Amino acid sequence: PAFEGTPTREGYVFKGWKPAVAEKVTGDVTYVATWGEDKNNNGIADDEETKYTVRYTDGVNDGVIFADQVYGNLLSGVDTPAFKGTPTREGYVFKGWKPAVAEKVTGDVTYVAVWEKAKDNNGDTKPGDTKPGDTKPGNTKPGNTKPGNTKPNTTTNSSTKAGTSARSPKTSDTANLALWMALLVVSGGSMVINKKKKYNR
Repeated sequence: PAFEGTPTREGYVFKGWKPAVAEKVTGDVTYVATWGEDKNNNGIADDEETKYTVRYTDGVNDGVIFADQVYGNLLSGVDTPAFKGTPTREGYVFKGWKPAVAEKVTGDVTYVAVWEKAKDNNGDTKPGDTKPGDTKPGNTKPGNTKPGNTKPNTTTNSSTKAGTSARSPKTSDTANLALWMALLVVSGGSMVINKKKKYNR
C-alpha cells in the first residue's frame, strides 16, 4: 500500500523512504522518512545543491593589510556573510568593496577593498581634497579682501588730504608766531603808558 499524501517538514525536503518501498509485501516492514535540509527553501536538499564561496581581500599587491576572509559552502539565495571588523590601512581611507556587496549569494565572488590615499608623502592633502568653502592656500578666503582695503606701500606722506596745504606748519613756525604776538602786546602797552604821561603834563 502507498503512503497517503506527501510528507512535509518545515526547512527540509522529503527525500524518500528507508528502506526503499518494495513493490510487493514479503513480511513485516517499517518505512522511515528521510529528510534533506533546505536552508534556502528552494525545494532542493542542500546536500544536492552547488555550493559557492564568498571572499573578502585587501586588494594590495605589495603587502598584506588584512588576511582574506573566506566563507565557503554557501547556498544560492542565502544572505551574503558580512566582513568581520573594519578594514584599515595607514595613510588611506577605506571606500568600500568592488563589486558592491550583494544582499544574497548567487555564485562565487571575491570582494576587493577599495582605498583612497588620504595624504601624500609630505602630509599635504591631495588635489581635490579641498572642499568648496575651505581655506585656500595662504589661508586667504575669497571675499576677505575688499576693494580699497589694500593701502599702497609707499614712503610718501599719505596723511595729506585734498584741499589742505601739502606742507603742515612746523613746531618752529608756531613758536615764531607766538613770539611776534607777545611783542605786539608789549608794544601796545608801551604806547598806552606814553600817552598817559603826556596827558599828565
